[in-house]
Amino acid sequence: MEDAEILVLIDALSRDHGQPGEARILVVNPGAVSPEEAVRMLVEVGSHGVTPEILLAAASALGALPPRSYVAGVVAAEVDVGVGLSDAVLRGCLRLLDLLNDLLVSEGYGELNVREQDLMRALTAVCPRDLPNII
Repeated sequence: MEDAEILVLIDALSRDHGQPGEARILVVNPGAVSPEEAVRMLVEVGSHGVTPEILLAAASALGALPPRSYVAGVVAAEVDVGVGLSDAVLRGCLRLLDLLNDLLVSEGYGELNVREQDLMRALTAVCPRDLPNII
């Protein structure tokens, strides 16, 4: 990531970020966590408990992030095995696509070459209601 100008990490968002299905793009605040605090968080949660927020805080504290870094996602409704994506989360994914396009255009990049129907087809193929929810 040394030469990258921008980073957008896409992941499910916890309920701390809103209601299920809400799409958000969060700005990573460089310097919000000291390098010592970042290492403490990583050690405390272990490799299986690392969230995108902790990972990006650690990378930021170590100076390893591009100047503009974001976390984009949709607030998950449920993350239990076998639940799949709720209708609200599927709609949120479409909204997230719009938000990502807006962000990329505002940053001087073009829009993503993704059609809504292709995104929905991919999401429902990967996350049918009878498979584990990954978003």
